[in-house]
Amino acid sequence: MSFLDNAKEVLTEEEFTKLQELQTKSSDFEATPDEEKNLLGLKNSVREKIAQRDKAKNLSFLNGKVYTIAEIITAGGYSDEEIKKYYSEKFPRGANTEVRQYATIKFKDKDGKEVEEAIKTGERISKGAKEAIKKMGVAKFVELITDKAYFIDHVSTPTVGIMANKKVYKHINEQAKRLEFDVEKFKQALGIKA
Repeated sequence: MSFLDNAKEVLTEEEFTKLQELQTKSSDFEATPDEEKNLLGLKNSVREKIAQRDKAKNLSFLNGKVYTIAEIITAGGYSDEEIKKYYSEKFPRGANTEVRQYATIKFKDKDGKEVEEAIKTGERISKGAKEAIKKMGVAKFVELITDKAYFIDHVSTPTVGIMANKKVYKHINEQAKRLEFDVEKFKQALGIKA
């Protein structure tokens, strides 16, 4: 396909007419420097639009998920650094973390002042709050939980692996680890039977 055929396909009628006029002037050495710039700009625009069109056509073979992501990455010749950079830009750390308050605790800080702190998922727990939670233990902490459904309702049952056909309480496991509780004791305190 010739350049003009491609240009006709990707440019508007007005742009295409302008391109033809400028090209004729340029070939007859009658174009001013501004017109030469405009011609160059239009030609570059055509090249970019053709590249985008062809890119979509060339990537259409990926429809239907015939190839695995690993095969596509390998065939593309991407380096580990490029993959890591893209992944960190596309999926920034913490971007998908839902912040949800599930408890509020009261404790005395270093100065002896009464402090109230909300315990939330995805956010740091202060040293003072963590120490207070450790002192009160699992049972007392569970009494302070205001959003028990957050722990109890989120259940999955994997079909393969070591947890196959067992209920997995994702949030219980996450928060027990975070609060340095024994997972089984945390489940029992929440009223979940093993």
